[in-house]
Amino acid sequence: YVLARQVLLDALEGLGSQRDALVLVGAQAIYAQVGAADLAVPPMTTDGDLALDPRLLSDLPLLGEAMQQAGFVPAGQPGSWRGRGNVCVDLMVPAALAADHGRRGVDLGVHGRLVARYTAGLEAAMVDHTVHQLSSLTEEDTRSFSLRVAGPAALWVAKQHKLGERAGT
Repeated sequence: YVLARQVLLDALEGLGSQRDALVLVGAQAIYAQVGAADLAVPPMTTDGDLALDPRLLSDLPLLGEAMQQAGFVPAGQPGSWRGRGNVCVDLMVPAALAADHGRRGVDLGVHGRLVARYTAGLEAAMVDHTVHQLSSLTEEDTRSFSLRVAGPAALWVAKQHKLGERAGT
């Protein structure tokens, strides 16, 4: 979990001004919302999930170049970026905002078709979010970034979509 947070911070640092187009979703968003509450299970995740609002993207920095300069490499499918320790950060566009997409990749103009993938169920995160300060979980790493984090309703909707996709498998 500590490494997953550090790799997420690597991505946020590399993406710079494009952070304004991002919303943290997935397990790390849940932990950010819960804070230091007493969880029934210890925090555990091995990746970072970022929903991307293409309406808020700037032409620069280019997403792919920014991720590569931050030490990430494409991880085999659109939107999946592998960082240090083989930890992935996924860039995902809500399906309703992915006007032109292929099988998985989304056409993001100057950013290309492979830097992010479309994902159904993330639409609610574009409206249900609050800004949180995300910091490292180690004292040695002093990085901290303000980022929109999906709210409980958005996280519930996303999980229901994910479960629906896996039904019958």
